[in-house]
Amino acid sequence: KLGQIAAELPPSASPPAVSCAVTKFSVTTPATAFYWDVTTDVLLTLSAGDQQREARGHAVKRTWIWPSETLIKTVTVEALKQVAAESDTALRELLLAQPAAESASPN
Repeated sequence: KLGQIAAELPPSASPPAVSCAVTKFSVTTPATAFYWDVTTDVLLTLSAGDQQREARGHAVKRTWIWPSETLIKTVTVEALKQVAAESDTALRELLLAQPAAESASPN
């Protein structure tokens, strides 16, 4: 994705260094007397220069039987798909904002 988005930059701009931190990755199965909620939360922090963007994913499925590996995997994949979609937008914003941010800074 980085290569695709970098190709959209103006020819004179060189792509900045981009970093990604996994700020949160949580898979929980809180229970009540009757059911479990399988919950996955993912938070990525993308950085380029002095700019930062976050991408989040969240998914929940309820089950009335013991949470299976398959269900946990399904919920986790759903949250990861959400964070992947959000990270596309965040990365595009970061990279396209960089030339404007660099030209605004005094040298």
